[in-house]
Amino acid sequence: MQDSTKLGIFLFALLAIGGLILLSRMPAAPVQSTPLYLKKRESESEAEVSGGRRYRNKEKWSIKWSEDGLPVEVTIERDAVQS
Repeated sequence: MQDSTKLGIFLFALLAIGGLILLSRMPAAPVQSTPLYLKKRESESEAEVSGGRRYRNKEKWSIKWSEDGLPVEVTIERDAVQS
């Protein structure tokens, strides 16, 4: 074989092996037991902003997921007040 052909085969094999190693290190997608479910999250925080002002934030999240693990509907209710 010619040197350029050997080099091409070597580079192709090196790229293929590197790709397989990277794919094996990627985390697997989470498996869901139910096709659709609703996840709710509520949080409330209060912080002091510069100048002595206060900031209050209250959030309520609702997320519906598809069978593939992708979000289908995201609802965020937010009540934020700065005084």
